[in-house]
Amino acid sequence: MKYGLFYSLLLLLCIIPIYPTHAAVPEPFLIKLATGDVIAVQVVSPDIFRIRLDKNGWFNLSSMEKYRLLRYEWPPASVKIFKEDESTRFVTTKATLEISNKEGSFIVKDAAGKKVTSGTPMADNRWGTFGVILNLTKNERLYGLGDVNRDVIQRRGMATQIWAAYGPAYAPSPFIMSTQNYGLFVNTTWRHYWDVGKSNQNEMIIWGPKGDLDFYLIVGNGFPSILDRYTDITGKPTMMPMKSYGLMYIEHYKVTEYDVLRTADQFRAQHIPCDWLGLEPGWMAKDYDLTTEKNWHPDRFFMPFWGDLKEHRQETFIGALNRMGFDLELWIACNWDISWEAERRALTSEEEKSPSYAVKSAPFELDNLNFDVRGHTPWRLDTLTKPEEAWFEHLKKFVDQGIMGFKQDPAFGINEHPDRYYGNGMIDEEMHNLYQSLLAQQYHEGFREYTQGLRSMGFVCAGYTGLQRWAPTWAGDSGGGVGPLISMLNHGMSGHINTTCDMEVITPAGLHFGFFQTWAMINGWAEIRHPWRLEKRLYEMFVDYDRLRYRLIPYIYSTAFNGHLTGMPVMRSMPLMFPDDPQSDAQLNQYMFGDYLLVSAFTNRVHLPRGRWIDYWNGNIYEGPQDIDIVIPENRGGALFVKAGAIIPQWPAVDFIDPSSINEIIVEIFPEGKTSFTLYEDDGKTYGYESGAFAQTTMTCEEKAETVDIVIPMRSGEYQGKPDQRSFVLKIHTKWTPAFVRINGQLQQEWQYDDDQKILTIPAIDEKPENIAISFGLLSSK
Repeated sequence: MKYGLFYSLLLLLCIIPIYPTHAAVPEPFLIKLATGDVIAVQVVSPDIFRIRLDKNGWFNLSSMEKYRLLRYEWPPASVKIFKEDESTRFVTTKATLEISNKEGSFIVKDAAGKKVTSGTPMADNRWGTFGVILNLTKNERLYGLGDVNRDVIQRRGMATQIWAAYGPAYAPSPFIMSTQNYGLFVNTTWRHYWDVGKSNQNEMIIWGPKGDLDFYLIVGNGFPSILDRYTDITGKPTMMPMKSYGLMYIEHYKVTEYDVLRTADQFRAQHIPCDWLGLEPGWMAKDYDLTTEKNWHPDRFFMPFWGDLKEHRQETFIGALNRMGFDLELWIACNWDISWEAERRALTSEEEKSPSYAVKSAPFELDNLNFDVRGHTPWRLDTLTKPEEAWFEHLKKFVDQGIMGFKQDPAFGINEHPDRYYGNGMIDEEMHNLYQSLLAQQYHEGFREYTQGLRSMGFVCAGYTGLQRWAPTWAGDSGGGVGPLISMLNHGMSGHINTTCDMEVITPAGLHFGFFQTWAMINGWAEIRHPWRLEKRLYEMFVDYDRLRYRLIPYIYSTAFNGHLTGMPVMRSMPLMFPDDPQSDAQLNQYMFGDYLLVSAFTNRVHLPRGRWIDYWNGNIYEGPQDIDIVIPENRGGALFVKAGAIIPQWPAVDFIDPSSINEIIVEIFPEGKTSFTLYEDDGKTYGYESGAFAQTTMTCEEKAETVDIVIPMRSGEYQGKPDQRSFVLKIHTKWTPAFVRINGQLQQEWQYDDDQKILTIPAIDEKPENIAISFGLLSSK
């Protein structure tokens, strides 16, 4: 799509202020510079400006818009435009953008008139076809860029290419955010480069050898607001199936269906919670089969070929797993040219959706030359791809058989294809990054459509812009150490929240870190990693951590839903949560797990930010900010601190996730000041949450001089499978011996105070039409 004629008419008048109407796509405002270049500005919202530069004023629909990786329809934004001799200003209620009419340099200010950033766009510069330079202030710090390296979180002082690559750059993201309260997103899929104050400490230089300059500037008020607006542009993170927030165990390469069933039996017999089992490439008849003809290994996984497997799925080993509460996923890899399907999904008319649409008929009648095509049919260099077939199409038969997820290995789509000419007309330099996101998108949408609205679990490690909308990720073939941790924290600083890695089960530190991730996965590809085959100490530790994780499912799931709404991750880097703490950038071995839990990994030294912190393992209390050397208990692998004021909803013991069976919620509270937590619940399976099919319960706790008051309202909202009954058990950490406990004004006798652990337990309270108001008085300090 081009706006050339329309834009050219506007350029005759140099600039015409166009005020927003009810049109869904914001109109561009054009400025012809003294250099002859043309700048197009779109005010997509009061705090987001889109800026493009072109020598001729031709602005194509970007590939990320065309393939729906970006939002391009926005509510109208009110903007005032002031055209002066030297500059043009765009003023909204939240920000001001001023552009020089001479060379296009720009200044961005917030609503108070404070400058947040400035810079200069470039077309056909000495580096390539597009570029932009942003001026950096003395103490400015920058974060983001996705999984582009695994050494640091703070990006100033580094230079990198934005190019998905096997290893430490699986999923780069052309997005960065600054302590100066702005975010920058570059809308390109071409290979390009970022110099974040390395060559010149006062400048951030972004440039590419090919493509056009197209970027979004976000004016925010702290990192959370910038992430929220960035994910408004590129899409909000998806909610995984609820079972995916539990544990996934991927079996050894050579297992059979009976081995898998024995694994399932052991998990259930020993009450070790687990929800997913997975198979590596050994499930296939042909190793690493990249075709769409792949099928089950006839000896390891014998399927009754004479019957309809969709009809008889309950009679297979998959059906047996389902009856035990397990879902099953399969390893796959893709080298398919998915751009053909991307084109079909990008276009709208029935004619355009036809596979033959790309073949244009001549506008006049041709002589019939009676070509002889016997033995001379078209010869495709790509002998793998069937242009008329979507990649997901061949996976439908496995979904029919009961497969609920797929592990999409980065091989071989992440490989460079220097001589490949894709079906959409792109070369690899433009398509390579895009490929990673389109693959996740097509699986996600294919599964959702085919299952009539079930959530997909097609997880990947490679990605690009928009990844958070479609796929969870694991950290690739890199184990479960500090590098994957940094990877996940950088993902979180770039809007992607559903992250994990291959858990290291043979060390206490690996177990500790592995269970405190957004989702937890063990990969037994070439190893025996069943918990019951570990040494006794590690086995017991595994079981403890696993059961703790499953108790925390309501906390984790609610935090993930908040991430779906706002882009805030579950695993949060210290600079994301504590940007004013000068030590945050150096904390690569710790992170916040949601609002209230601080997790350390692979270290005995912890930095506690300002505030009061409780050691969850022993109850010791610390005041931050301070650095402490911790003694990790023998049965633990790292530190776990609770932020004072925490409200942490929990489940009773379960073997697997079934939200419809949960009638009782345990609420663990660490009173300080006035705090709240919103418990989120839904069916765990569908996308009903997108249309409001969910329930929420916002719990509050207020510590006063002589009492602590807790309020739990009735659940608000409905969804399929919502439990009819609900009760709450309270476990309240308080150093004060309670003098009394009242519920809705009535004195209670059924409560206990553990003088050693300093925990007040109030037994099950049934949900009421009115609020449950709990109050207890403070008698004396112990």
